[in-house]
Amino acid sequence: MNNCSMIAISGAAAVAAAICYILFGPKQYNIKPLKGGSYPGLDNLGNTCFLNCILQSLASLPAFVIYLKKINANSNCNKQNKPLTNILAGLLDELSQKHNYARSLSASSVLEVLFRYNWIISSEQHDAHEMYHALLTTLVEETDYNDNLHPSHDLNNAISYCSNDEIDEGSAHAATRTHAPVRTLDRKGILGSFPFHGLLASQMSCLKCRHKNPTRYDIFDSISLSIPTSMQKASYSDEKKYLHLLTLSSEILINKISHLNLELEDCIKTFLMKEYIDDVICDNCSKDNGKNGKATRKTFMKETFFGKLPQCLCIHIQRIYWNSSGSSYKCDKFIPFPPLLDMTPFTVFDNYSNPNGIYPNKLNSISNSLNDSASNDRKFYRYKLVAVVCHFGSDGFDGHFVSYRTDKSANNSWYYISDNVVRTALLSEVLLSKAYLIFYERL
Repeated sequence: MNNCSMIAISGAAAVAAAICYILFGPKQYNIKPLKGGSYPGLDNLGNTCFLNCILQSLASLPAFVIYLKKINANSNCNKQNKPLTNILAGLLDELSQKHNYARSLSASSVLEVLFRYNWIISSEQHDAHEMYHALLTTLVEETDYNDNLHPSHDLNNAISYCSNDEIDEGSAHAATRTHAPVRTLDRKGILGSFPFHGLLASQMSCLKCRHKNPTRYDIFDSISLSIPTSMQKASYSDEKKYLHLLTLSSEILINKISHLNLELEDCIKTFLMKEYIDDVICDNCSKDNGKNGKATRKTFMKETFFGKLPQCLCIHIQRIYWNSSGSSYKCDKFIPFPPLLDMTPFTVFDNYSNPNGIYPNKLNSISNSLNDSASNDRKFYRYKLVAVVCHFGSDGFDGHFVSYRTDKSANNSWYYISDNVVRTALLSEVLLSKAYLIFYERL
């Protein structure tokens, strides 16, 4: 095949890809830019939209931007040993500044640092959620928190542990109800300041004798929510009936979508559903068999709540699933999410009033250690929507990531950002998006 033929084929492929993006990519909205300017975009360095959308989302979280700036400005901080912290502090600060002219920045320095940390990032499409974890994992490693790790403990002596500023840690990763090895670390370090780290509290109890095992706390930096199988199919008619809602005011829109069958809060409830685990050794039931008796195995019930809520909350809506034949498919189901999220019903402390609850009353005395405030005020558990990441494409292995971020200088004003393309957006457009990642900041 000669060069001319190769060029012709490559050109045709490029044209076809462009047509597909225009037809099936994110829809364009004719909205004029705000007079106050706009935030900078980010250059696409070759399928790096998965990185750009995360950086824009992180830049929309004032608490996280301030945290990085404080760490970077610390006189005891060796910037040579913390290259990602140093680079992100500067880049996110720039992305947080509005300009009266179009401006695009480059995130090449972020990729270079990740390569130096042996993260494998090819030129092919990557997942935005995975990039989020790569960034946060590297930041935590740079702050040397892992040097404080100690042997594993349970929280059966929770009060004494908390008074010593130690607390149990599972792998600081997406909370997916899996059990990671438990470690402990200095709470003054990672839990005392890292904005994305929260605690999942879980306890298992024997259904036979009601014996309760020690409460376990696992650190998370995001929660991954599944869409129930029965709700995963979304027809064109389902989507069409929501298109007219774009013209409604924000107040009417929120009222409309709150009456849909499945909402974000329902997915959180599913995530925290009670689990029943068979064939678990019950120490209490085994006592009846004597000292040398056989261990008694019973069915246990596991209950899970949020023991500590982070300053910045990242929620991941799982969109990729596998069928019985082993093939993957993407679920484009619209999941309504609120601009204000109240997490109170999902916390440990909201269940203290239940005398039959799984958490003992003595934990009231350490609630101040597990949270940043002694007050059990509902406002403490309320979050404001600040950023949303969406994926456009037939599956999770190709396509394009975009982000919506709030305008911190104007109430209910938003921006749509696709790499270096930045335009204003309406709150109604944001709330009707098929979110992949949702970022909230605590009020």
